[in-house]
Amino acid sequence: MKNAFAGADYRISKVAAASIALFTFTVWPFLGMFLTHGAPQIINFIIVGLIFFLCFDTAQFHGVKRWCGIGFPIATLLFIYIMWRAMLTTIFNNGIHWRGTHYSLAELKANKV
Repeated sequence: MKNAFAGADYRISKVAAASIALFTFTVWPFLGMFLTHGAPQIINFIIVGLIFFLCFDTAQFHGVKRWCGIGFPIATLLFIYIMWRAMLTTIFNNGIHWRGTHYSLAELKANKV
């Protein structure tokens, strides 16, 4: 979790944009299958089918069970939670604590650590 906010260059806007993009492209289609009608519902079904196909196809390469794709939207929501928790923790603590040392947010942003 300590690196999740660092991956966004310690910028709230990047965490927000990544969260919106992840939700829109990887979680919404699963919800949209049931919350939309007509063409949008068909498109959401196709997207979910493609997500399952990609998970199914790459499962053997990574040595995981093929049914693990079912947890894809849950894993995405967990990742979004981790990004937000890392960001808020870093902001409220004015930095991070790592191995007994406090690194201030200013040092982290300046990349002086």
